Amino acid sequence: MKKIFELKNNTKGQSLVEFALILPVLMLIILGIVEFGWLLNGQITLTNAAREGARTAVVCDAATAYNKALTAVQKYEGVGGLTNVKIKPEDFSYSGGIATVKVTAEKKTLTGFFNGTILPQNGIVALKASAQMRIE
Repeated sequence: MKKIFELKNNTKGQSLVEFALILPVLMLIILGIVEFGWLLNGQITLTNAAREGARTAVVCDAATAYNKALTAVQKYEGVGGLTNVKIKPEDFSYSGGIATVKVTAEKKTLTGFFNGTILPQNGIVALKASAQMRIE
């Protein structure tokens, strides 16, 4: 009977069991923070690309504005993991004293842990950004 009471008061493995129970939740939170930060970095980079395209477009004439903006935006290909960075002709406007540039890109997820649940199955997220500037 004495041995049973000794085992009841023995708590040597308690912290290990508690850690094993909380570890999956902790890893899920950490991976979520990392993935969100990775995609937010891509969105910020794409916003900078749109701003650079608009800035390049407003300092040149209307005939070459689209091509120069496209060249400026495509320099961001590969920066921060962005792929397929482009401006569609219908997403570019150079009229009314304002140049508008809408940029699209794709970014592959970093961890791949949330693919198929929160993020697309293939792990590639489509990002969009736009910028407007007054024509000089």
